[in-house]
Amino acid sequence: MSFVLLEDDADPRSTMQEAFVMINASDEIPILSDIPNEKHSGSAIKLSRQELNRERDFRCQQQKEERLQLQMQTQRLDMYLSQLRESSSSPRSSETRESSCVTPEMQHQRVEAERLNKSLTKALVAEKKWSKSLQSVLDKQSSMETVSLASSMLMSSTPSVHSSPTVLKDDPVAIRREIMTLMDTMYHEAKATVDPVNGAAASIPALSCHYNVRLDPKRGPTSQLTSETPLDCSLDSSRELLSAMFSVPDPVQPSLKIRRTRAKRTYTEGEIEKEFTVDLGGSRMNECLDGVGLLRRHSEDDCELVIWAAISFHHSGKISFRECSWMAAARSAPSTDKESVIRVKYRLSAEKAQGCTYINGEHIDQVRNHALQAIGAKMKAKHHMLQRKMLIETGRQDLASFIT
Repeated sequence: MSFVLLEDDADPRSTMQEAFVMINASDEIPILSDIPNEKHSGSAIKLSRQELNRERDFRCQQQKEERLQLQMQTQRLDMYLSQLRESSSSPRSSETRESSCVTPEMQHQRVEAERLNKSLTKALVAEKKWSKSLQSVLDKQSSMETVSLASSMLMSSTPSVHSSPTVLKDDPVAIRREIMTLMDTMYHEAKATVDPVNGAAASIPALSCHYNVRLDPKRGPTSQLTSETPLDCSLDSSRELLSAMFSVPDPVQPSLKIRRTRAKRTYTEGEIEKEFTVDLGGSRMNECLDGVGLLRRHSEDDCELVIWAAISFHHSGKISFRECSWMAAARSAPSTDKESVIRVKYRLSAEKAQGCTYINGEHIDQVRNHALQAIGAKMKAKHHMLQRKMLIETGRQDLASFIT
């Protein structure tokens, strides 16, 4: 835009002022292209307002969600803080309560209880060490056992075909089968003992007699007698001595006779079967056992064996007794020609009927213990008598005086 100014010589300042006024006026007059369309401007204003409203609503919604999240997080933090405060304050409060309630007597009792607990702990540790040491000793002892002891333990641990004495009492075939099994076991045990290489015959014989009772938690007590009698005679003389002892009755000591024979049968194999009655003695009624036994002899080159096995029953049929023994005459280790030795092993055990606890009002364990004690006492007395007799007949009266 251009202007033509008429210069007035008289007053140039007024001319300049008029020019400034015209310039200002030109700035206020709008250009045609700059004048907005009323229709388009109204629609644009409406769109901008809607967008602003939507944006404002969106921001408000975001702010609400953020506010809710912050509130929830604040609540969680408050709960966590309260839990921490409670956990930190509870031991102190419990300690204060306990300290306020504990009396000097209670404190003394607590100290004594702690001492007792420590002593019991030490005792438990010592008991464990003691049991371990005993177990090691038992393991060593079991590894050093001879074949005879192992076979006897095997026989005692082998269950019977007829677990009930009541059933076995009424079955003679089963009784004979049980007795034959016992005799076979005794034979192998005796042969292992007289083995001159690995058995007891390899050592120097000594005059001895041992009677002991082995306790089994399941089967009860088992009494056992073992002896060794060195003789100043040959093996042939020992064979004759065994034959005389088992064929001729001893009239000198009739009170030591254990069983009364009711019937006697001899078989072609040389076996002798006896039906007998054992008198237990005592003031009780029916203190007798009825049994069946089998006697067998084995004459071999290196030894002479006499084996006895029997099964007897109480009159009630609720308990049975198994006894087995062997006597073996063999050459002595230091002098195989002029000296010999007789070894004996006797074992007695009882078996109760399953589920039986009483017999005619008496406890079955009392009946069992009385029978084992009575038979064991008579067997010890009879065996001592046989030992003295063998020593005297072979000229060893000096050794016979040691047997009591």
